[in-house]
Amino acid sequence: MCKQKMKKGTKTTQARTVEGAKKVKTGTPSNDELEKLANDIHTDSDTWKKVARRLGITQPNIIAIDDRHKGLSEKAYHMLLQWKQSNGSQATYQVLFKALTNELVSCKTLAETYCCEN
Repeated sequence: MCKQKMKKGTKTTQARTVEGAKKVKTGTPSNDELEKLANDIHTDSDTWKKVARRLGITQPNIIAIDDRHKGLSEKAYHMLLQWKQSNGSQATYQVLFKALTNELVSCKTLAETYCCEN
C-alpha cells in the first residue's frame, strides 16, 4: 500500500498539497486515528521504522518499541503514540503528512487518507 511514489517536483505546504490540491487537516490526530493508520502502515517490517525516523524518533527508541511489542501494527501504533506524546501540539497532521510522503517512505495514499480533508 505504501510503495507509490510522489511525482518529482511535487511540493507540500503546511496547508495544502500542490498535487491534487488536497488540504491537509489542522491540529493533532487522535489516538483512534493513529491506531487506524497503524493498521494500514504495517505493509512490511521496515515501513513503520522509516516513518519513525522521519518523525524524529531516535534509533534506541525504535529498537525499544520493536522489542516491546509484537505485531507490526502494534509496533506502528506505539511508535505513533510516542511521537504524539513527545511532541504534544507539534505532533500535527502536517508533520505526519510530510513523514508519510517522504521519498524514503512513499505512503502518499495513506497520507491523503489520514491527513487530508475529504
